[in-house]
Amino acid sequence: GENLRFDNAESWSAVSMQKFHKILEDCIPHMRFFQINSEDYYLKIYPFRRILPSQLKKDLKAYYFAPKLHLKEKLEGYAPQRSKKKGRYSSERDRKKEILKLYCGKSFSL
Repeated sequence: GENLRFDNAESWSAVSMQKFHKILEDCIPHMRFFQINSEDYYLKIYPFRRILPSQLKKDLKAYYFAPKLHLKEKLEGYAPQRSKKKGRYSSERDRKKEILKLYCGKSFSL
């Protein structure tokens, strides 16, 4: 049998790669490829490029090789990026303002 380890995906046969694609094909549209840093993309995604849709491969190349040219509109149709903020509040200041408003009944400028 073939040694199907993720760290040697470049050497997988076409049949093995096709089986792997069949397992992941419904998940691929939901993956947030555009939030993966370039090193992780190269090490973890690029070896599996054969299973990605051709337009996605083209958009990923543009995103990673020429990020300043990549337009936000091109990301439409792909899984939305997650917000960079953690939790409900974008900053500690917003959290404090919300707490003051909740307990005092009016807004404050901090």
